[in-house]
Amino acid sequence: MVTDLNNLTSKVLEEKKASLQEEIDQAEQEVADEVATFEEEAAEQFEADKKAALEKIEREKDIQQNSIKIEERNEILSLKQDYIKRILDEAQTKMNETSDDVVKQFAEQTLPQFEGAGQMTLTLGEHSQNALTSDWVDQQAVSGLELTVSDETIANEAGFVLEQKGIEYNFLFSELLEAHRSQYIAEINQKLF
Repeated sequence: MVTDLNNLTSKVLEEKKASLQEEIDQAEQEVADEVATFEEEAAEQFEADKKAALEKIEREKDIQQNSIKIEERNEILSLKQDYIKRILDEAQTKMNETSDDVVKQFAEQTLPQFEGAGQMTLTLGEHSQNALTSDWVDQQAVSGLELTVSDETIANEAGFVLEQKGIEYNFLFSELLEAHRSQYIAEINQKLF
């Protein structure tokens, strides 16, 4: 009977041991599954974070490249504008230094437009006052146009202004240059850039 009891005890212990081993195996499997799931999720999160970081770096790189391109374009544009301004300023200076003969020729080509206009006042630019004297004006034969040379001059200008009853016809070289400024800028851009 003791042997039966020992056998029974051994059998119960074996069953308990097997049951406990089964629970341990199941717990180990659950832990292994959880670890595998965690590792998989961590790897996926790492890849997602890595992808997001690389995309952010790429966007920032694009923004920096675009900023550099815009800065370069603005710098080139500024240099072009400065260069064009210098060219136009130089043209203005040369126009102010135009010879008396050229100013006379310009006036001879301009005055016939006012044939039949009657009485007009001619006000000279300071740089042209020696070119178009009262004697020269008196010698101009434009039918129906009677010119009077003003005693006043327009400071720092070349060319002239014709005035009749409060209406001014501006033939100052600076104004003529300004009136065609956009055309000149387009030509300069086309030729130089």
